[in-house]
Amino acid sequence: MKIKHIVLIVVILIAALLIYNYVKSGKLSLLPTEPSADEKQLQDLEKRLGEVEKEIRQIELIASTSGVADTAGYEKYTQERDSLKEQIKALKEKLGKK
Repeated sequence: MKIKHIVLIVVILIAALLIYNYVKSGKLSLLPTEPSADEKQLQDLEKRLGEVEKEIRQIELIASTSGVADTAGYEKYTQERDSLKEQIKALKEKLGKK
């Protein structure tokens, strides 16, 4: 009976490790892997895209509440957002991701 419990615990731990690594890296593996340079670049671009979209939302919010539009700032961030989206798309195609 004890061996069955030990085997069950080991199976649960392996499953938990697989799930954790899959959530972190998107790959099913027992050991965590370091992302490649391209994958790191993709992560950085996606993080920056999130920051830029946040800035755009803040500019839109300020413009809607105060009536004062920061068109130069808005245009700068929308251009950066479009550029980031293109870079992300190209990098995902290179990596074979959706």
